Amino acid sequence: MPGGIEKTPAGAKPPRIGFLRVLDATALLLVAAGVFAVVVKLGARTGFDAQGILEAGGLLLAGTAALALLFGPSRLLLSLFLVLLFTGHEFLSPLTFPLAGVEWHPRELMLFLLIAHLVVKGLRWKLTFRDSPVHYCIGCYALVYVLSAAVGVFHQYGIHEIIEECRYPVFLAAYAAFVLCATTRADLRFYSRLVLILATATALAGCIFFLYSLVSGEVINVQNVMGSYVKRQIGPFLLQSVRPNGHLYFEVAVVVLASLLLCPAVSRRRKTGYLVLTMLFLCAIAITMMRTAYIALSLSLILLAYWSLPKALARALAFAGLVGACCGAVVFGLIVYESVVGWLPGVGVSLKGRFVEIEGAWRAFLTHPLLGCGMGESFEGMGFVAKTSRLSYTRATYQTLHNVWMYFLFKGGLTGFGLAAVGLGGLVLYGKGLTGRVRAIEDRYFLRGLVAALAGQCIASLAMPRLTFPAGHVFIAMMASAFVILAAAKGQEPHGLRAGAVRAGQG
Repeated sequence: MPGGIEKTPAGAKPPRIGFLRVLDATALLLVAAGVFAVVVKLGARTGFDAQGILEAGGLLLAGTAALALLFGPSRLLLSLFLVLLFTGHEFLSPLTFPLAGVEWHPRELMLFLLIAHLVVKGLRWKLTFRDSPVHYCIGCYALVYVLSAAVGVFHQYGIHEIIEECRYPVFLAAYAAFVLCATTRADLRFYSRLVLILATATALAGCIFFLYSLVSGEVINVQNVMGSYVKRQIGPFLLQSVRPNGHLYFEVAVVVLASLLLCPAVSRRRKTGYLVLTMLFLCAIAITMMRTAYIALSLSLILLAYWSLPKALARALAFAGLVGACCGAVVFGLIVYESVVGWLPGVGVSLKGRFVEIEGAWRAFLTHPLLGCGMGESFEGMGFVAKTSRLSYTRATYQTLHNVWMYFLFKGGLTGFGLAAVGLGGLVLYGKGLTGRVRAIEDRYFLRGLVAALAGQCIASLAMPRLTFPAGHVFIAMMASAFVILAAAKGQEPHGLRAGAVRAGQG
């Protein structure tokens, strides 16, 4: 049974220890011997003093924990991986591990452990594979980064810069772990609850901190491993913006909960709980004071509302909107253009920097339009910095961009941009088409919320880079694996994600 534990019938002989179990035992012994050798070497170099014993003990505990995770249940390792990615900063870590001239972050070590766990489960024939169009979408998206890295190597840019850019997209490999180790609706329910609990705790802590700063008047301006906390001057008030790690999932949670609030199969008691959580997440999003977050949430909710309409009404509204936009462009186009030209000199620092990025990336793209400039390439432009109301500027070097789609064009050219459009666009279209084929009504609304959240993030990536961060790649991997699970379950009897116990073979 895929992913399950087969019971031995009464009176039957227990299974023999086969070659793969011997291989497991041998691997354990080899790893333990390696850890012991490292401990002895470390102790010899430090003279077995207190510091050496402490380091040796820590290394031994870390090795033991790694072995337990490597050969343990997938849910434990995947849960720890999600917690680490959710609570971790985009590029800062509380500690790093220097090895071979490279500083390794805990999230990267956990990713390597996750891949090794996949290899172990594959050798033990405990992986479940389902063919799905989602695999091809993720493959196209991953090819963008493979192409960009290959072009960068071809142009012989600095290998250090290429490696630095590759350190984020490797987290797309988490998709293989999710799609092979989390294969049932029970798994989907488990990880969805885990993310919701993490998001709720983070949002609650952020709101409490905002209230404390409001009452005490202590406003900080710092970016650390816990997030970004910046002073914001709003009229006569100096307020604290709170952007904790994982605030992406505040927006996702609001969209999914809003979709479930529309579901007729959800009880009134659960809808009340969902409404309370929605208000909490809306407050947490408001205090981020992040315009791109507001835009991403608004786009997702608009798409959710549009997809919730009857098809005939949705088509009529789409046609009317298209005609209205064309007429508005013809009648008011010149007025809008003049207003924008007059507005540009006074835009905020953040928007000024984004315009500089787009202009520089476009010029670089024109030099290599087909395959792009590749990873490792950069360009210079005016960099703007602001602390509260003061503005300063200087020349800056840009290697990555806030505009993700322009980044694809800059690094991968038209080929890379096309691959990204096919990958992410195909993923959204597949999820949207799947909502009409899922029989369980609660699953259908849950899926519609996921698709709307993913589509909103993809569109809002015109102004924010979060999808190219490690947590963003894992977010895409999670969405894709959820589509695979719900597609495999579409032919089952209708019941929601919440209903039913875990059946044999689904654990």
